[in-house]
Amino acid sequence: MYITIDENNYITTASWGGILEEGFEIQDFEFTEDIRAYKCIDGEIVLDHTKLEQLSSEYPSQEEVKNLQKYLHSTDYIALQWLEEEKLNIPHHKSNEEYQEVIQKRQEAREKIREMSN
Repeated sequence: MYITIDENNYITTASWGGILEEGFEIQDFEFTEDIRAYKCIDGEIVLDHTKLEQLSSEYPSQEEVKNLQKYLHSTDYIALQWLEEEKLNIPHHKSNEEYQEVIQKRQEAREKIREMSN
């Protein structure tokens, strides 16, 4: 396996199939966490738990994105219902405050997904 490291000896790239320019060879290693949390010290790969926690807080998991998307999908009917009731001048099933709360939470979920994607 070939790896490249940054100026602090943290792994930035790993290749199991090819030689990396500016990289060097190490014994095969199984990464179980984000490779950026691993440090190469005297040729040995060590997991830095502090760095892993930092990366986890900076880059939310795909699970969080999935949960936000599930929330949006599960509240689609409420947003559509509101729009249809408005368009057809039908009395709303929920209070304006209830609808506004859902709409606000949906907007926050979309913003968080956008932030995570950048």
